[in-house]
Amino acid sequence: MIYFWFFLKSYISNYVTCVEDKSFNLPTVIAWGQDDRGQIAIPEELDGVKAIDAGDWHSLALEKDGTVVAWGGAVNGELSVPEDLKDVEAIAAGSVHNLALKADGTVVAWGLERYGEATVPDSLSEVKAVAAGGSHSLALVRANPGDAGQ
Repeated sequence: MIYFWFFLKSYISNYVTCVEDKSFNLPTVIAWGQDDRGQIAIPEELDGVKAIDAGDWHSLALEKDGTVVAWGGAVNGELSVPEDLKDVEAIAAGSVHNLALKADGTVVAWGLERYGEATVPDSLSEVKAVAAGGSHSLALVRANPGDAGQ
């Protein structure tokens, strides 16, 4: 059963797929297409992957333990996952930057900082989802951040 699939967000048609193996119930990451920077060379140490995403020349996996693994081309720091990054619930890969949504509703960003795409606003809180574009980032937040009663 295919959980999800998507086009690698680049100028070429690469694909990355996460498949559930019903016999063992273990997700497996499968990648194909151009691999000139290692973007489809899936690390053997991946274990319990629950989400994937891909940028121009890099790929990301979110493991069930809340850690993030990055591989592929390291042109602009997109593989430099912050060492203390944990408790991640969602990931998003832009062309050359990445976002991680933590369980506490905060966002961590790394990679190329050309247009502010990797600078998380200081006041950003209570985030529910993140998305990364070519050179911009998005966050879905509560209508009234800080209003716990809603």
